[in-house]
Amino acid sequence: MSIARIVGSNSHIDYVARMASPESESGGQPPVFGRFVAIPSTDGRFVGIIYDSRLINPEFGGFGPRLQPKPALEDFGTGSDKRTGVLIGVIILGTLSETGHGEHSLPRHVIPAGTEVEFLEDEDVLRFHGLPDGEPMLGYYSRIVSNSGQFAIPLIESVIEMLEPQLNHGAAARLSVLRDSLNWQATIGGTNH
Repeated sequence: MSIARIVGSNSHIDYVARMASPESESGGQPPVFGRFVAIPSTDGRFVGIIYDSRLINPEFGGFGPRLQPKPALEDFGTGSDKRTGVLIGVIILGTLSETGHGEHSLPRHVIPAGTEVEFLEDEDVLRFHGLPDGEPMLGYYSRIVSNSGQFAIPLIESVIEMLEPQLNHGAAARLSVLRDSLNWQATIGGTNH
Protein backbone atom coordinates (compact mmCIF):
# COMPACT_ATOMS: atom_id res chain seq x y z
CA MET A 1 0.00 0.00 0.00
CA SER A 2 1.41 3.36 -1.06
CA ILE A 3 2.20 5.76 1.80
CA ALA A 4 3.85 8.54 -0.21
CA ARG A 5 5.06 9.70 -3.62
CA ILE A 6 8.51 10.99 -4.53
CA VAL A 7 8.37 14.74 -5.11
CA GLY A 8 12.07 15.64 -5.28
CA SER A 9 15.59 14.86 -4.17
CA ASN A 10 18.49 16.48 -2.36
CA SER A 11 21.06 14.12 -3.91
CA HIS A 12 21.33 10.82 -5.76
CA ILE A 13 20.39 8.89 -2.61
CA ASP A 14 18.44 11.44 -0.56
CA TYR A 15 14.80 11.73 -1.69
CA VAL A 16 11.80 13.73 -0.54
CA ALA A 17 8.34 12.19 -0.64
CA ARG A 18 4.95 13.62 0.22
CA MET A 19 2.85 11.33 2.40
CA ALA A 20 -0.47 10.37 0.85
CA SER A 21 -2.25 10.82 4.15
CA PRO A 22 -0.47 11.88 7.32
CA GLU A 23 -2.93 9.89 9.39
CA SER A 24 -3.15 6.13 9.46
CA GLU A 25 -6.40 4.23 9.16
CA SER A 26 -6.59 4.00 12.94
CA GLY A 27 -6.78 7.78 13.15
CA GLY A 28 -3.33 8.35 14.68
CA GLN A 29 -0.03 9.33 13.18
CA PRO A 30 1.84 6.41 11.59
CA PRO A 31 5.34 5.81 12.96
CA VAL A 32 7.77 6.91 10.27
CA PHE A 33 11.24 7.66 11.72
CA GLY A 34 13.51 4.70 11.14
CA ARG A 35 10.97 2.77 9.07
CA PHE A 36 12.26 0.94 6.04
CA VAL A 37 10.50 1.67 2.76
CA ALA A 38 10.37 0.10 -0.68
CA ILE A 39 10.32 1.99 -3.96
CA PRO A 40 9.70 0.02 -7.19
CA SER A 41 12.56 -0.26 -9.68
CA THR A 42 13.12 -2.22 -12.87
CA ASP A 43 15.17 -4.91 -11.09
CA GLY A 44 13.09 -5.28 -7.92
CA ARG A 45 12.82 -2.58 -5.30
CA PHE A 46 14.96 0.19 -3.93
CA VAL A 47 15.19 0.00 -0.14
CA GLY A 48 15.34 3.19 1.85
CA ILE A 49 14.91 4.40 5.39
CA ILE A 50 12.91 7.39 6.59
CA TYR A 51 15.27 9.74 8.42
CA ASP A 52 13.34 12.99 8.61
CA SER A 53 9.86 14.46 8.32
CA ARG A 54 8.51 17.97 7.90
CA LEU A 55 5.05 19.37 8.32
CA ILE A 56 3.99 21.67 5.49
CA ASN A 57 1.18 24.16 5.77
CA PRO A 58 0.69 26.53 2.82
CA GLU A 59 -1.45 28.86 4.95
CA PHE A 60 1.65 29.83 6.95
CA GLY A 61 4.20 29.55 4.14
CA GLY A 62 4.56 33.22 3.29
CA PHE A 63 4.74 35.94 5.89
CA GLY A 64 5.58 38.75 3.49
CA PRO A 65 3.09 41.14 1.87
CA ARG A 66 0.75 39.59 -0.68
CA LEU A 67 1.11 40.75 -4.27
CA GLN A 68 -2.43 39.69 -5.14
CA PRO A 69 -5.58 39.13 -3.15
CA LYS A 70 -5.89 35.73 -1.50
CA PRO A 71 -8.53 34.30 -3.90
CA ALA A 72 -6.19 34.79 -6.86
CA LEU A 73 -3.34 33.08 -5.03
CA GLU A 74 -5.52 30.08 -4.22
CA ASP A 75 -5.99 29.41 -7.92
CA PHE A 76 -2.25 29.19 -8.53
CA GLY A 77 -0.78 25.67 -8.69
CA THR A 78 -2.33 22.26 -8.31
CA GLY A 79 -4.88 21.38 -5.67
CA SER A 80 -2.64 18.87 -3.91
CA ASP A 81 0.06 21.48 -3.31
CA LYS A 82 -2.31 23.70 -1.32
CA ARG A 83 -3.12 21.23 1.47
CA THR A 84 -1.28 20.71 4.69
CA GLY A 85 0.75 17.55 4.66
CA VAL A 86 3.89 15.74 5.67
CA LEU A 87 7.10 15.46 3.68
CA ILE A 88 9.49 12.64 4.53
CA GLY A 89 13.20 12.33 3.83
CA VAL A 90 14.29 8.92 2.54
CA ILE A 91 17.89 7.75 2.21
CA ILE A 92 18.28 4.97 -0.36
CA LEU A 93 20.29 2.14 1.22
CA GLY A 94 20.32 -0.43 -1.57
CA THR A 95 18.07 -2.81 -3.45
CA LEU A 96 16.06 -5.93 -2.81
CA SER A 97 15.80 -8.23 -5.82
CA GLU A 98 12.64 -10.06 -6.77
CA THR A 99 14.21 -13.22 -5.28
CA GLY A 100 14.67 -11.46 -1.94
CA HIS A 101 18.43 -10.86 -2.13
CA GLY A 102 19.54 -7.60 -0.49
CA GLU A 103 22.33 -5.48 -1.98
CA HIS A 104 23.72 -2.53 -0.02
CA SER A 105 25.22 -0.61 -2.92
CA LEU A 106 24.46 2.78 -4.42
CA PRO A 107 21.58 2.75 -6.90
CA ARG A 108 22.50 3.36 -10.53
CA HIS A 109 19.20 4.93 -11.52
CA VAL A 110 17.42 8.09 -10.49
CA ILE A 111 13.98 7.55 -8.99
CA PRO A 112 11.43 9.54 -11.01
CA ALA A 113 9.09 12.03 -9.40
CA GLY A 114 5.67 10.54 -8.72
CA THR A 115 7.02 7.07 -7.89
CA GLU A 116 5.13 5.43 -5.04
CA VAL A 117 6.76 4.69 -1.69
CA GLU A 118 5.48 1.96 0.64
CA PHE A 119 6.54 0.51 3.96
CA LEU A 120 8.80 -2.52 3.59
CA GLU A 121 7.35 -5.65 5.19
CA ASP A 122 9.23 -6.97 8.25
CA GLU A 123 10.32 -10.20 6.54
CA ASP A 124 11.73 -8.18 3.62
CA VAL A 125 13.63 -5.94 6.06
CA LEU A 126 15.25 -9.07 7.51
CA ARG A 127 16.08 -10.44 4.03
CA PHE A 128 17.61 -7.10 3.06
CA HIS A 129 19.95 -7.46 6.07
CA GLY A 130 20.90 -11.07 5.24
CA LEU A 131 18.68 -12.56 7.93
CA PRO A 132 17.47 -14.92 9.27
CA ASP A 133 20.02 -17.33 7.75
CA GLY A 134 23.21 -15.23 7.77
CA GLU A 135 25.07 -12.56 9.68
CA PRO A 136 23.47 -9.10 9.72
CA MET A 137 24.73 -6.79 6.99
CA LEU A 138 24.90 -3.02 7.52
CA GLY A 139 26.76 -2.09 4.35
CA TYR A 140 24.90 1.21 4.23
CA TYR A 141 26.19 2.40 7.64
CA SER A 142 28.45 5.13 6.23
CA ARG A 143 25.65 6.47 4.01
CA ILE A 144 23.38 6.93 7.00
CA VAL A 145 26.13 8.63 9.02
CA SER A 146 27.08 11.03 6.22
CA ASN A 147 23.58 11.82 4.92
CA SER A 148 21.26 12.00 7.92
CA GLY A 149 23.12 14.61 9.98
CA GLN A 150 21.91 14.95 13.56
CA PHE A 151 19.60 11.97 13.09
CA ALA A 152 22.41 9.48 12.30
CA ILE A 153 22.85 8.05 15.79
CA PRO A 154 19.15 7.64 16.64
CA LEU A 155 18.60 6.17 13.18
CA ILE A 156 21.34 3.55 13.55
CA GLU A 157 20.06 2.79 17.07
CA SER A 158 16.54 2.19 15.72
CA VAL A 159 17.94 -0.22 13.10
CA ILE A 160 19.91 -2.10 15.77
CA GLU A 161 16.86 -2.31 18.07
CA MET A 162 14.79 -3.70 15.22
CA LEU A 163 17.39 -6.33 14.24
CA GLU A 164 18.52 -7.46 17.72
CA PRO A 165 15.61 -9.81 18.50
CA GLN A 166 16.35 -11.75 15.30
CA LEU A 167 20.06 -12.29 16.02
CA ASN A 168 22.07 -14.96 17.75
CA HIS A 169 23.98 -13.92 20.86
CA GLY A 170 27.28 -13.20 19.07
CA ALA A 171 25.77 -11.02 16.34
CA ALA A 172 23.63 -9.17 18.90
CA ALA A 173 26.75 -8.52 21.01
CA ARG A 174 28.59 -7.04 17.98
CA LEU A 175 25.70 -4.69 17.23
CA SER A 176 25.58 -3.73 20.89
CA VAL A 177 29.27 -2.72 20.69
CA LEU A 178 28.44 -0.60 17.63
CA ARG A 179 25.60 1.11 19.51
CA ASP A 180 27.84 1.77 22.53
CA SER A 181 30.52 3.22 20.22
CA LEU A 182 27.96 5.55 18.61
CA ASN A 183 26.73 6.73 22.01
CA TRP A 184 30.31 7.34 23.15
CA GLN A 185 31.05 9.36 19.99
CA ALA A 186 27.89 11.41 20.51
CA THR A 187 28.77 12.10 24.14
CA ILE A 188 32.40 13.02 23.47
CA GLY A 189 31.50 14.91 20.31
CA GLY A 190 28.91 16.90 22.24
CA THR A 191 31.42 18.03 24.88
CA ASN A 192 34.03 19.22 22.37
CA HIS A 193 31.77 21.74 20.61
